[in-house]
Amino acid sequence: MNLGLLLGIISLSGALVLFYLGYRDLTIAHINLKTDTTPSSSLKKGILTNLMNPHPYVFRFFIGVPFMIKGNTFERVAFVLSFLSSIVGSKICLALLVEKGKEFIGSRYYLIVIKFLGLILMFFGLLLAKDATGYLLGQYDYSSLNPF
Repeated sequence: MNLGLLLGIISLSGALVLFYLGYRDLTIAHINLKTDTTPSSSLKKGILTNLMNPHPYVFRFFIGVPFMIKGNTFERVAFVLSFLSSIVGSKICLALLVEKGKEFIGSRYYLIVIKFLGLILMFFGLLLAKDATGYLLGQYDYSSLNPF
């Protein structure tokens, strides 16, 4: 299998996606902040997403449980309190930032930030396109990537 061809096609596809996203951001004329009055199922989606996320389970089984088994009573209580307060505290901070950020999202400065980020996406698209041509033309040595 020609690994250079595969990497070139993947890189070129990624470059095209980044160009498209960057172009879309650059051509935004205004931000429309209409709110939908229909009830959403965001809470259900959030709960399902958190239940299906493997990271908390990995943390609990491989870090939390061994720490709770080996620790004394003070360490256990400190671990649980610090863990829960940091999780709840970070979510409260995120909610406050989103609430305060509504004004910024409707401003002209947000539009400028979006256009600047569109330029950055296009820049990374250029880097991927450069890599794609290198892979497709055989300019890169990728033999160390081949596990076979």
